Amino acid sequence: MKILHLDDNPHDQELVAVLLNAECPECEIVPAATRPEFLTGLASGRVDVVLSDYTMPGFDGLEALALTHQHAPDVPFVFFSGSIGEDQAIAAVRAGAADYVIKDRHRRLPTALRRAVLDARERRRLRETENSLRAMHERYQRFIETARDAIFSLSSNGVITTLNPAFETITGWPRGEWVGQSFIRLVDPLDTERAKRRFGDILAGDDPGVFMLRLRTARGAADVEFTLSRGQTADGALELMGIGRDVTETRRLQEQFLRAQRMENLGLLAAGIAHDFNNILTPMLMVSQLLREQSPPESRRLLDTLEHSAARGASLVKQILSFAQGGGDELRVVQLKHVARDIIAMVEETFPRNVRLEQSVPSDLWPVRANVTQIHQVLLNLCVNARDAMPHGGALSLRLENRSLDAGTAARIPGGRPGAFLRLEIGDTGSGIAPDVLPHIWEPFFTTKEAGRGTGLGLSTVRGILARHEGFCDVTSTLGRGTKFSLYLPAEPTSDTDAPSTESTALPRANGELVLVVEDEPEVRTLVQRVLQQQGYRVVAAENGAEARRWLDDPPFAHELRVIVTDMIMPRIGGRELVEHVRQRLPHVRILVMSGFSSGGKNHEAIGDAFLLKPFRHDALLRQVHALLGRTTT
Repeated sequence: MKILHLDDNPHDQELVAVLLNAECPECEIVPAATRPEFLTGLASGRVDVVLSDYTMPGFDGLEALALTHQHAPDVPFVFFSGSIGEDQAIAAVRAGAADYVIKDRHRRLPTALRRAVLDARERRRLRETENSLRAMHERYQRFIETARDAIFSLSSNGVITTLNPAFETITGWPRGEWVGQSFIRLVDPLDTERAKRRFGDILAGDDPGVFMLRLRTARGAADVEFTLSRGQTADGALELMGIGRDVTETRRLQEQFLRAQRMENLGLLAAGIAHDFNNILTPMLMVSQLLREQSPPESRRLLDTLEHSAARGASLVKQILSFAQGGGDELRVVQLKHVARDIIAMVEETFPRNVRLEQSVPSDLWPVRANVTQIHQVLLNLCVNARDAMPHGGALSLRLENRSLDAGTAARIPGGRPGAFLRLEIGDTGSGIAPDVLPHIWEPFFTTKEAGRGTGLGLSTVRGILARHEGFCDVTSTLGRGTKFSLYLPAEPTSDTDAPSTESTALPRANGELVLVVEDEPEVRTLVQRVLQQQGYRVVAAENGAEARRWLDDPPFAHELRVIVTDMIMPRIGGRELVEHVRQRLPHVRILVMSGFSSGGKNHEAIGDAFLLKPFRHDALLRQVHALLGRTTT
């Protein structure tokens, strides 16, 4: 213990040194008789306690006490004087002295010094603890104030006692208005009883766990995930402390992901069904053509009905395949009148009879650069919305027309611009859209339909597809009278999408060229073989890739072979493996791929030399084979 001893009397300094050396062997004394010496001792920073006389000429003890508080506030100060009175002693303690010892009682000095040092250390420790606690409290307070989750406390009867700012973000209500209110008032009525039971269980000591409640908010409702625990207030009363996280958007994304998974599975199922249907429809189309060539005129009318029904079935299957494959993102110049007529046929066949269709699809419509599948989806979504807006029936209109927009007209349409456009109008005479709802109809997940009857994604999908096509839309609606959507797609008036047809051109008969037909469906295999044979080809049929491989491994057969007509999906060895084998072993052989899976054929054309989508007519088959033979090299 280092002691700075201030006394102008050398005799008293020596007396103190002798006393402390005898009673306090751990003490080290630094003498000072003047103000400069005293300040030098304080400045050393190694003083544990100051011992000072009270009365000294020119520099008294109270002044030394003030200097100590100024330069070394943590160092305790003890007076040691023979002239200090009771009033002076009280004044010294009030001024901050740790103790005072009268010289007549000098034996108490070591104890007083030790106690002063210990007390100073304890005060310093308490002050450091208080500072640490204060800093910790401020840190936690900042954490609570800046947290994105709502942090709160409730009394045992469910009254809100504290709330952080995140409460306002989640609910949209000022937190000051809710402190002192019952938390249950925030809970959706459907969740009220469950919330009360949960709070009671936690107060009773049950595992808090994590649970979900729907809260009423200024914007409507929010799904909030809660974590609660039981605690005690400063006076020992039970309370609930909790954290609430807004998971509304997370749940929406989860539901969207699950819907996407369901749609993906549905797409796979649809593709499988479409493949099977195509294998069923292919023989119908081919047989009807074969019978037509051998039937009297009166029977041909029946065959017309059969072919028409098969063609309708093929069109439906094509739509299923487009849905299953998503249509891709490729844009090409197309005529949308064909898409419109498909939609018209679907509406007439599937919509309720009390929905009257009004249509206008001129034959001279301008082509557009578009993805047919996506435009089909746009028209379908809008027609379904129109139908749903007329539960008791009404008029649904679908009109297409060429429109040239000048700057003035374009300026009156949201997102409009001058130019040549194809205008697609879908209207209804249904319930209409309220003016306050109209600005929100394009938002994802926004729907006015009953729960379970709409995803809120239909119109947002329409808007996204329009944006990809550089188009725009004008919506007008009147409550009780109906809604009209006017879509504008950039047109290409100078493009020609109607290629001349070669369907009626007669094909020359074959010269006995050898063709291998590989198909696991017996009806399709038999008919393809028969059609080719009637045209003059020599045909060998195999029911799968393994049987075809056996034929290909026969050198004379392989040498004569010119064309392979193969399905893609077959047991054992499929079409892809068979094609790879032929490419390696017989590069001179041309390959025609048949499939009921692809709506465009690009993937299969990358494998074979040509592609034929099931169902097909027998003349389409013959033209493909004839074209391949024209490219055959020996």
